[in-house]
Amino acid sequence: MSCRPERNSLASRTSRSSGIVVFGPSTTNSSNARFIDPKFLSSSSGGGSWAYQDWVQHTGFTVEKSEAARALTDGRAVFSTISRENYLDGRNVNINYRSDMPDQIDRLLGGMLSGDFETIAPYVLASDTNDPDGNGLPNPELRAFNLSGASPKRPTDAKLVFPNVGYKQSLGALVFAHIFARLNGDLALANKMRVWVDGLSGEIKIPDAQQARFTNPESGYTYVAKKYGPQTIDGKVVDKGIGSRMVARGNALLKAVFETNGEDAYGSPVIVYDANNEPKRLSTASDATLNEFRAWVGTMDATVQIGTLVGYGPFYGLGSVDWE
Repeated sequence: MSCRPERNSLASRTSRSSGIVVFGPSTTNSSNARFIDPKFLSSSSGGGSWAYQDWVQHTGFTVEKSEAARALTDGRAVFSTISRENYLDGRNVNINYRSDMPDQIDRLLGGMLSGDFETIAPYVLASDTNDPDGNGLPNPELRAFNLSGASPKRPTDAKLVFPNVGYKQSLGALVFAHIFARLNGDLALANKMRVWVDGLSGEIKIPDAQQARFTNPESGYTYVAKKYGPQTIDGKVVDKGIGSRMVARGNALLKAVFETNGEDAYGSPVIVYDANNEPKRLSTASDATLNEFRAWVGTMDATVQIGTLVGYGPFYGLGSVDWE
């Protein structure tokens, strides 16, 4: 659900420089795809131009993709049981998908929240020339990327399909995963998603060697996340953390916009400043690239704010409080 493309859209998309491609006429439907945008009945037989929002024909997939993150991470018990083992603690029945598939869930959220779509995107096979409608054009099967195993790998002839995930879907996933994953008392996922600003409230003290850092030269803020060690996904080496992958993307965008001179002790780019203490912009950096960098800074700020708002506790032991 989190990485599904749009319904009936694959034939009209253009190739992307990232290697995420599209193919000919597709068979996407409600079983393997979702609508990007909501649709309202705004005619005279519906809500007209005033009350059209009350006449929803279908929602956009921002709702479903965010809810998918909640479904995967919700740590509350799915059934009620009365047994001797639950009288003193009871958390043993509070499980979620991450309890059984921690690597897969962390990789999915890490790729989504860091904008590293190549590590989570579904794909088709170039060798799949199936032509069920007989129109002479291949209609390959859309396949999900299996994120299990020590080093997940797609087939060599795989062609990636953009998973239609962006800022709105990422924020929903971030909020729901932060809130609901901790309801079983396990903060491992929340800790992996946490990003903080150096020197501000919410800062965590960890050894320098465990820190991933990204400095925004326009504000001077330094964003920090904990590193959890490398892993390889379809031939690409990324960190096992989630916040650390967001930091890495910030550094990659920074190097595409500003002049840098090597790396510091944290492995972050050293920014070059001019005589007025302004970061030197690369002559090859377009306004679109700069805007992409600034948009990512906004994503980092939202991540910091959400992490601060939800706090550091598990939200557990509050009796009948319903966090819905």
